[in-house]
Formats: sequence, C-alpha cells, structure tokens
Amino acid sequence: MKVTIAGKGRTSEEKEKLFQQKTIEQELIRQGQKSNLPAYLSLAAVLSQEIPETMMAQLSLSELVRNLRQAGDFLITNTTGIKVSLQKQQDAGHYYIFTNSADANHIFFSLQEYLHRKSLHFRVICHPIFCVERKDGTLIRVEEGQSDLPRESFIWMELERFPARMLDELQTAITTILHSAVKIYEDRSAMLQYLDDLSRIDGLSQYRDLYAWLQQENFIPVAARRYVYPKDGDISQFIEEEDKALGLDNFYSNAFYKSIDSVPLTTEMVFPLLGHGKNVDLEKTQLRCPLHRFERLTYLGFREQLEGDRYREHCFWGFYTQKSIDETSFPWLP
Repeated sequence: MKVTIAGKGRTSEEKEKLFQQKTIEQELIRQGQKSNLPAYLSLAAVLSQEIPETMMAQLSLSELVRNLRQAGDFLITNTTGIKVSLQKQQDAGHYYIFTNSADANHIFFSLQEYLHRKSLHFRVICHPIFCVERKDGTLIRVEEGQSDLPRESFIWMELERFPARMLDELQTAITTILHSAVKIYEDRSAMLQYLDDLSRIDGLSQYRDLYAWLQQENFIPVAARRYVYPKDGDISQFIEEEDKALGLDNFYSNAFYKSIDSVPLTTEMVFPLLGHGKNVDLEKTQLRCPLHRFERLTYLGFREQLEGDRYREHCFWGFYTQKSIDETSFPWLP
C-alpha cells in the first residue's frame, strides 16, 4: 500500500463504514476474488487496525482492496513455513516486501537493520503477529490477540528507488534472516536448559550464578555444541558430539550486510577457542550471524573433566543484550 501522508484522514465513522465486512466483501467479489473469502475478510479486519491511517487516507476502496488482495494472495498459502516475496508495483523501483514465518524474536529488528545498512529506501507498512488456522498450508482464518492457534509473523514493507539488479540478493538475505531467527527461537529453550544443566556438573556447579545470569535475558545464544578430547590432544582427537548440536549451522566472516556468503562451523574453527587450561573461557570471535546488529559473536566455553584425562567442552556462541549493559554486570572469570 503506497505510503501517502494525507493532510486530513478519514473520520472514525468513515473508516468504520469503509471497513465494514459487507463493503470489503462486495469489492473483493467485484475484483474477481471469489475463493477463500473468509480468510481475506478476517485479514482485512486485522490489517485495518494495524496499518496507520496516514497510509490509507488517500486510497479509494478499490485501491485498498487491491492492496489487500496482494497481501492475501501472499499469505493464503504457506507450505514451507518461511515465505518471502518482493513484489513489483507500478512505479519504477517500487516494490512490496512480504514475509511470513513462525513468530520469532529478532526478525523485525534484524530485517530493518539490514535494510538500513544497505542504505535502501524503505517504509514499514505493518508487522502484525497473527494467530492463524491453516489446512495443508492454506489459510483458513486470521485472529489477533490471545488464542490457542499457532502464531505467525507477517511483515509488509515498501521499497522505493530499489534497483532490480539487487532482487535476488535481497530475497536471499531476507530468507536467511527468517530461517536463522526461527531456528534460534526453536532451539532457544533447549540452549537455555543446557546452560542450566551445567550447574549440576561436578567442577562446573560453582558457576551456577553465572548460568542464572546468562539465562535472565542477558545473553542470546545462537548456537551450542559439545566436544570431547584427551588432555594435550591435537585437533584430530577433538570430536564433536553431533547429536547435541543446537542453533545455527552456518556463520559469517564478515558483517552480513557486506556479504551473505556463509561458512559452516567446523572443528578447525572451534579448536583454537579451547579454554587453555581454564574451566571457563570467554572470547570475542571473528564469527557473525545474520541477526541483531551483525556484530562479532562471543564464545563461552565450559570445560568438564571426564575420567581418564579427558575433557568435554561445552560451547556457546551468542551476543549480549542491551539489558546486560544497562542493568547489571557480572564478575566473569574466577
């Protein structure tokens, strides 16, 4: 929906009349939209509350419904879980960005940060969190607020003066951001539980206050791994317990907005981060992820002593939150 700042918007009465279900339904049918009408109508009810009036003030009913149909056509089917579309509009360089995925932290902020860092001209139209009912990927209805239905994120942005040569790159970048955010969110509880479990390991239990602090929204883990190795062992004896891997698989050597070429987290990359004889280790790495501010990730390593001069390294990569800076500090290493 083209963002137009109007000198005078509609009155509440005019808006209520315009968005009456019967009015929207008649216009949808007039424009040829006959299938999935209940889903489009429930979507219209939500979007009419989410999109600022200044963005709709100078659009006619037919224009509003035409934009609604674009959003609805995008949302109506999602069989993969994560969906991204850059849709060309009438004017040169004018596109809509549509994204749809499971609700997850960091999606919206990371996407805005990426667009800012690329110096792209964009405006946010809306970012509702829907409660949705789907059948075989097809949208049945949309609700807002408290519901037992699954929650989905929908982002609608507008690009202006956007060069067509960047379409593939932007599509890939946005898709990567969504996949990363959803993966971290899916594994977040398990990674936080993993931190809590360290408090019950002999030789690491004395750092339980640290584990508690990390779990109090001070640290966002994006990946966790476990490795076993013998004392004084070389890299060939450094073995990952692959079934314990959580979070992201791929990382970035440069800030994500500079390069979207990823690298896998290999043993060769992890081995130099060992605690050098310490039970707890903290290091700033050269690795980055496609979320938040795309800064270098922090490595936290916790060394557990096993029988027979062997060790297990409990590894976490992530970033500190603003809360950890604003509200508290922790005396890190013993």
